[in-house]
Amino acid sequence: MNGIVEKEPVQFIKQTVHSKISEHPRNVRIMLTKMRQFIDQNKLQASGKPFITYDFYDQVSGLTKFSVCMPISTEIFTSPGSDIHFAKMPSIRAVKTTLTGDYSHLQNAWKKSEEYINANKLVRISPRAIEQYSIGTETSKQPSKWVTEVFIPVENKMVNDSILVTKTNSKLVNQSKTELDVVRRSTTN
Repeated sequence: MNGIVEKEPVQFIKQTVHSKISEHPRNVRIMLTKMRQFIDQNKLQASGKPFITYDFYDQVSGLTKFSVCMPISTEIFTSPGSDIHFAKMPSIRAVKTTLTGDYSHLQNAWKKSEEYINANKLVRISPRAIEQYSIGTETSKQPSKWVTEVFIPVENKMVNDSILVTKTNSKLVNQSKTELDVVRRSTTN
């Protein structure tokens, strides 16, 4: 459990799919391969590790909607009708949990994140979650060395117009509701 962090802004290409949860791992492998081929064919430069953003993950219905993403160094335009799109994500405040080991333990990382969010009275915001594969199958064949970072974008719950105290870079910062609204508006534009 890493706690609350500021995730840096990133520009990336993405491919989005609606899928059964049971087909998620297979789809991720296929989509990551397609991303790498797209980068090679178009002579783009990856500028970070691949990640997944989740719009929803509903265990009751067994369905999920997610995007496989690859950071790139330059902005691009894709052809109309392409299933790969360029996007930007602003800096976000998120709860971060790091898993070292096989992906089969990801549910434990998610559980720890949810417990932290509930204990600290935080509210999840969009995108619902991000999984970043810092060290994965393409880097190491040993699952015990894989590193996956889970980021869940959050904000504090506000009971009234009282002052919030948030921890940022190990310093306490007072922010009024108005200041937070300005920050929220600037990050959603």
